[in-house]
Amino acid sequence: MSPRRCRRGVGDIIGGTGLVVALGLSLGAMLHLSGAAASLAKGALQLTGKQAAPWATLGIAIIVGLPLFFETGLVLLLPIVVAAAEEMTGKDGAERDAAKLRLIMPALAGLGVVHALVPPHPGPPARGRGVGRQPRQDDALRHRDRHSDGDHLGAAAREVYDARRAAGSAGVA
Repeated sequence: MSPRRCRRGVGDIIGGTGLVVALGLSLGAMLHLSGAAASLAKGALQLTGKQAAPWATLGIAIIVGLPLFFETGLVLLLPIVVAAAEEMTGKDGAERDAAKLRLIMPALAGLGVVHALVPPHPGPPARGRGVGRQPRQDDALRHRDRHSDGDHLGAAAREVYDARRAAGSAGVA
C-alpha cells in the first residue's frame, strides 16, 4: 500500500467519523466542566430513584443512540454516568466504582443494541439524504455482501476459501 493511499484513507476517517467523535468529546467535556452533567444526573435520579437508575440509563442510551454513532453517544453519556454514580454514592471509594459499572453497562448495551440491530443505523442514511443521496434498500446488507465473497482474504487464504467453497463445506457462505 502506498503512503498516498494510507494518508487518503486516514484522512477520510479523521475527516468523517473522527470529526464527529471529536465534537462529541468536546460536548461531553463541556457538559462535565459546566456542571450540566451533574445537574442532568441529579434530575434523572430524582425522577427514577437509585434502584431504577440502570433502567433509565438503558432507555436514555437507546434514545441517544438513534441519531448518533456509537462512539459519539458514549462520550456524551460518560460524564452524565460518572456524575450520576457520584450523586448515588459520594465522591470516592469502591462503592462509587461499582455504581459506575452498574450505570455504564446498561448504557453500553443500549448504544450497542441500537447500533447493531437497527438496520441500517439511522444516522448515516439521514446524513446522506441531506446531501441528495437516496438510501438503497440493501444498505444494511452491503457490508456483509462485500465480505462474504472472500475478497478480503489474502492469496493463501483465498485458495483455501475457494477449495472449501467448491467442496461445499459447511460454514463457508
